[in-house]
This record gives sequence, structure tokens and C-alpha cells, in this order.
Amino acid sequence: MADVGCGTGGGTAMMQQAGHSVTGIDISPAAIEAAQNKYPDITFLCASLEDGSSLPDHSFDAVFAGEVIEHIYDVHAFLRELHRIIRPSGTLVLTTPYN
Repeated sequence: MADVGCGTGGGTAMMQQAGHSVTGIDISPAAIEAAQNKYPDITFLCASLEDGSSLPDHSFDAVFAGEVIEHIYDVHAFLRELHRIIRPSGTLVLTTPYN
């Protein structure tokens, strides 16, 4: 599972504690550094999924992107990249705020 937009890793850690094998991904080097320092037993990657990434095709069986898409400039590119990294028949959970 990938936690896209993981920030400093709090949600990623909760997913791991729930029994998931999870990788946190965020565009911010500072957030990834903080996450790695706080949760050294979890894999964190600094990457922009909007601009493409070096992740292999079909890397994850599930992707969680909570409260991220509203910050994305090129939504189509972002969704194409999510589609590329999710395994066939995988699951995308995407949330966005509604005011």
C-alpha cells in the first residue's frame, strides 16, 4: 500500500500498525526527513506523482491519497501516475474536503 501525500508519516504509521505493508510518499523533502526520523521502520520516498516518478509499474495493490488532490495542479497527470503504479484490480482511496 502507498500513502501518497503522507506528510510527516502519522497516517502511514497508523496504516502499518493496522497490519498493512505501507510506503509513505510525499513531495516535501523536509516532511520525508521528519517521517524517516520519527518512524525509522517504515519506508518513505520523496517523489512527485504529478510529475511522474521512478516507481515501477504496478508497485502497489492499494493507494491512499487523503486530502491531496486539491493541491495538485495537473490532476490528469497525477491520476495517470496513480493508475500506473497501482496493480491491475488494485484499489485507490482518494478523499478531498468539501466545504
